[in-house]
Amino acid sequence: MTAITRRGFLATGVASALTLAAPPVLAALPARADPLVGPDRIWMCLAGRDEELIETLKHETKTAAAQALGRIFWFFRDWKSNDRAHWIDTDLIHVLSRIQIKASKRLGREARITLISGYRTPERNRRLKGAVPNSFHIHGRAADIRIPGLSSRRLTALARDLGAGGVGTYPRSGFVHIDTGPRRNWRG
Repeated sequence: MTAITRRGFLATGVASALTLAAPPVLAALPARADPLVGPDRIWMCLAGRDEELIETLKHETKTAAAQALGRIFWFFRDWKSNDRAHWIDTDLIHVLSRIQIKASKRLGREARITLISGYRTPERNRRLKGAVPNSFHIHGRAADIRIPGLSSRRLTALARDLGAGGVGTYPRSGFVHIDTGPRRNWRG
């Protein structure tokens, strides 16, 4: 599947109900009665941007599910490459949700995931030092994340225990790579 621009993405049926407004900044969020973290939801912020995603993962209708996927796909876009969005593997989202639940229990509070990198265009991937040519990022099957308050070592252990395929630890850069490929581990 090829990457599309914001205009093309917003024109698709998946994103038909999306608004063009950026997600709210955490400080601007109203008090919530429902939890941000749970088996049917995900809570993330985008590193380097004032964007946040609070999304339910289970829906009553196909339309609601498609709208939620559209918001997730857009959040994972390559904003460094002219906001190009791409399909994101739903298994990746569910692995991230499971990791978030365990991290929240370990920290004793709801833990927000910081997304460092989600989808990457093939062009940008080629320009990145150390990126493999057929990276899972260019296929919408990888995320580089951190969870404030949780060490890279702990986050790596959670990812390995909770069903991630590839798990790469980058302690100097402070993030963990998680993908839905075959099981493998490395240290960067």
